[in-house]
Amino acid sequence: MYTLEDLFDRRSPVGTRLEQILMEKKCTKAELSKKTGVSRPTIDKVLSGTITSKKNYETHMSKIMNYLQITPDILLGNNACSSNRVREIRSIIRISTEKMASATGISQERLQQIEAGEKATITELREIAMQLRTSTHVITNQYFFEPQFSEMEYYMDMKDALDEISGFWGHVGIKLCGIDKYMWYPINSNTRKMIYKSIDEELMVIPCMNNKVLFLNMSNIEDITLSDFDADTPSGKNWDEHVSCGEIPLVVYEALEDYEENSQVTLYNDTENSTELYRYLMEYVRKNGWTEEDIFQLLNTSVFYYLDGRKKSTIIDFYQDSDDIIETIEMVYGYDFTDIEQNFMFYIDAHDETENFVNLKGISMMELPLLKVEEEIFRRNDQ
Repeated sequence: MYTLEDLFDRRSPVGTRLEQILMEKKCTKAELSKKTGVSRPTIDKVLSGTITSKKNYETHMSKIMNYLQITPDILLGNNACSSNRVREIRSIIRISTEKMASATGISQERLQQIEAGEKATITELREIAMQLRTSTHVITNQYFFEPQFSEMEYYMDMKDALDEISGFWGHVGIKLCGIDKYMWYPINSNTRKMIYKSIDEELMVIPCMNNKVLFLNMSNIEDITLSDFDADTPSGKNWDEHVSCGEIPLVVYEALEDYEENSQVTLYNDTENSTELYRYLMEYVRKNGWTEEDIFQLLNTSVFYYLDGRKKSTIIDFYQDSDDIIETIEMVYGYDFTDIEQNFMFYIDAHDETENFVNLKGISMMELPLLKVEEEIFRRNDQ
């Protein structure tokens, strides 16, 4: 038996189910508003799953369920809905089910079922994530870092956006001690706010929109510059004209994993990716002239930048539970814990399986693959 309190955490699929019930009962939103005293704009937010106050949500839902004579069990079904945010994000991105169906090849009926909580295949999830300009991690609530949307923020319906959702804002430029140039990375507006909040901490973690997450030892950082995308080109800071603007959805990097693991000829004989996503990947790989080894390096390489200006590229075996780097990133980013006592951080090299200790005091920055780190954080927490 479900209760009113159970609905809030699943408000996106609940909103889809509620809309289905309104259609079955031939009840318009105008009628529902008049009979319940809940305003039309609020009803739209209930249906899209974008109300952020649990207390307000439960107050409105209580009135709606009482009028429609339905229970939480009817809204959630006989089984718990799978947690997804498709409807909620679709509303913020401002894309209709008709347009989504046309772009993905998934029928409107099937999209409704997924939004209502039915389990989706990896193919369906990737198609949906591609159209929502994000990752499957985000739409299935399996994300740890700031959700990344490859969309200019002014195109998004921010009045209905939840606090953790934001679009592309601009770039962060980082100048490390010992390196006479800035390195530029695309970030969203919430990450910009986080940088301001954490600027005086000893350690900082910055998720970027190009599948990179940065681990900074702030005592070894000379300068950090923030540049809005519509501002003038930063002067005297070796601006990179080719820097990503976060235009590639993270789901593309997810799908590239399959591209790298299979030959180009046989890749799409299975159902791991859709035809549309395949075409995008083929064009993306062709344009960059990548080999399978290039793709492997893109998805897996971590780079250590040392205080003396040296840098070292390596493939970290993140699946080793003894890896200090993952644990430290989780503590710093997730729990604002920056009082790290150890001087050395441990990791295992995936190529030669050597066990390594890196001196944190000699490190200025680590550049790590975001999706790999995020997946490993979730894997450990599920154990």
